[in-house]
Amino acid sequence: MRIALVCSAHGFGHVGRQLALGRALQRRGATVSVFTAAPPSLVTETLPTAQVVPWIVDVGISQIDSLKEDVTGTVALLERRCHDVAIDRLAEALRPFDGAVVDIAAAGLEAARRAEVPTLGVGNFDWAWIYQHYPELAEWAERFASWQAPHLGLSIAPGPGLQGFASIEAFGPLGRRAPAHKLPDNSVLVSFGGFGLDRLGTLLPRIPSVTWVVAV
Repeated sequence: MRIALVCSAHGFGHVGRQLALGRALQRRGATVSVFTAAPPSLVTETLPTAQVVPWIVDVGISQIDSLKEDVTGTVALLERRCHDVAIDRLAEALRPFDGAVVDIAAAGLEAARRAEVPTLGVGNFDWAWIYQHYPELAEWAERFASWQAPHLGLSIAPGPGLQGFASIEAFGPLGRRAPAHKLPDNSVLVSFGGFGLDRLGTLLPRIPSVTWVVAV
């Protein structure tokens, strides 16, 4: 089977956990293609034989950095990235596949529906749920909810879970495994994902006996 993994363009977390699923699918004989805005090297270090399709599927929430959101910028990007023409282009690209797993870009779900490709939505939250908390994004929350509604959802832990799918099944965590690294005693790991945070070293407080370990 040819399976398309379609990942949200918000950070690297969505594609990161889909790489674990992609590896499991490959072990079962599937051919995997990853539609992502993440650097191709992020995919190929885990799935060397996977096809990487550079594709900005959605927006998520536009951020200035890991702690500052840009809601006005989010609206502008949604209008540019999630219109009908863009969704139809993605649908055309997905049509040759036997199935799609979408994490958790509503535009990707809608494209797969238009392509008539069996699809599973996977995530520990959905963007329609996030958007409904922002008055400026209420219209997009409704649109995303309608795009999610026809699909099956796989709700993974931890997180608030998925809402508004045709049916939802709950599962445990999904992620890649890596060798354990021993950290110094009394250390705290600090990571802000793909967005980063400028001057992180100057922002962390100095606490006696605590060692900050920064993931970059």
